[in-house]
This record gives sequence, structure tokens and C-alpha cells, in this order.
Amino acid sequence: MTYIIIDFEASCCNEGHIARDEMEIIEIGAVALHGNGPFTLGEFQSFVKPVRHTQLTAFCKQLTNIPQQKVDSADAFGAVMERFSTWIASFDDAVFCSWGDYDKHQLRQDCAYHDVRYPFGDEHINIKKRFADNMSMRKPCGLEQALAKVGLEFEGQPHRGSTTRAIWPIWRLTCSFEVSAQTTHFPDYGIYNTMNSIFNEPTWLIDAEHKTLVPLADTQSDAPNATNSGRLDVTPDGKFLLTAGPYGACLHDGAGWKRLFSTFDFL
Repeated sequence: MTYIIIDFEASCCNEGHIARDEMEIIEIGAVALHGNGPFTLGEFQSFVKPVRHTQLTAFCKQLTNIPQQKVDSADAFGAVMERFSTWIASFDDAVFCSWGDYDKHQLRQDCAYHDVRYPFGDEHINIKKRFADNMSMRKPCGLEQALAKVGLEFEGQPHRGSTTRAIWPIWRLTCSFEVSAQTTHFPDYGIYNTMNSIFNEPTWLIDAEHKTLVPLADTQSDAPNATNSGRLDVTPDGKFLLTAGPYGACLHDGAGWKRLFSTFDFL
């Protein structure tokens, strides 16, 4: 299965001149992932020329940092969707994922208006909601707050198609539940991560059964400390888990932890 994480930017106005059902997609940003794998399968980006409100408002240009000339020189929605649909079809079992439901509604609205075939099936994954559920949050939060909760920084530019690069690591966290449920090589919990890669900060894991954050040391006494954690990678066969950070790296082979190196070994 391929997860297509998509972020649309649309024409907009803060003075009520553009009705919600007249907003149009002006940029498409997408990244394709296989499961929660560490590598992307491909990326797609394109500007789109609007036809209902051809001139971007000052508010829209400031919010998205998209200049008028970018959309003026872009192809119309139908032509861009033809390329986008071909790109989507190049992956097996593509599933539409986005941060919230807005992108799904906007795509359906534009496809209906332009009489263009909707390129996905009925399935849609709301990463924002799934992240909130997995983190046992009372209500979903914004993308930047979500990244901060797991010790990550925003990559790309807000309100641009490149936002998909920021959503990707969050998806890897939420997807870890499916991965942990499918493997017998590791205990029944999800992904390792640190809330903050600073000395003596606890290393955390996500309990896949209870969907809560718990200190890693509470589960495994031989787990690496936070100075060796910050990034997680799992091999495709699920047999090895690597945590790496600015101060070192540790490997878990399904039986126990092995410290590969620590910066402090060389001091």
C-alpha cells in the first residue's frame, strides 16, 4: 500500500469576497510513502491557474507566499490533474492522506466543478485526527504543535505544498501502530522518539495497546538514554531498529540493545 500525503493551497480572502465553495486549488504538493518507511517513493508539485477568481488577494499572497505570476503561468486544473492522476496511478494501492479533512473536501469540490475524475477511492486518512487519537489528546492540534510534541522541527514553508515534508514524520509516528501490530520481532509498542534531545530528558515510546506516551526506561531497563535518541529507522523486514541522534546511535536486534557509538567515547 502507498500512502499519498497531500497538501493543497487554495485561493482565499479574509474579507469574505471569495465564498468557501468558490475557493480553488492553486498549488498541489504531495509525497508518496510505502508504509512508514524512511524513504519517499516520489514527490509531486505544481501550481494551478484559478478560473473563478483569477487574481490572488493580498491576503492569499501573504499567507501562501505564492506570487501572482506563478499561477498566471500555470496550467489549468484539468491539465494539472491529468499529470497528478498519472503520478498517483504509478503507485500500488494509493491512499489519500492529509492533515485534516480540508484537502479531501477541496479536491472533491474542484473535481466536481471542472468535471474531472476524482483520482482516489473512498478511503481517506486524516493524519491530524489519527495523531490526536494515538497521543490520547482531548482534541487535535495544529501541525507545528504536533511536531513540537514529538521533538521535531517544521521543515518546509507553512501554507505551501512543501508542508507535506513536515507531515511525513508525523505520519511515520501514527503509522507505527500498524507496523508494530504486524511484527513479532519487537515488543508490542510503537515508535521510539525523544521529546527533547537534551541531557537527562527521558526517551519516550508510544504504547500501541493503550495509545499513550510512556518513558522508555519504564519498559526496558537497558534502553539507550536520550543522548543517543532522536531519530528512528526500522529495516523493511522489521528485524532491526536504529535510534540515532547528535550524540550517538544504538541498535536493537529484537533481543537487546547495542550501543554503536557515543560522542562521549571520544572526549
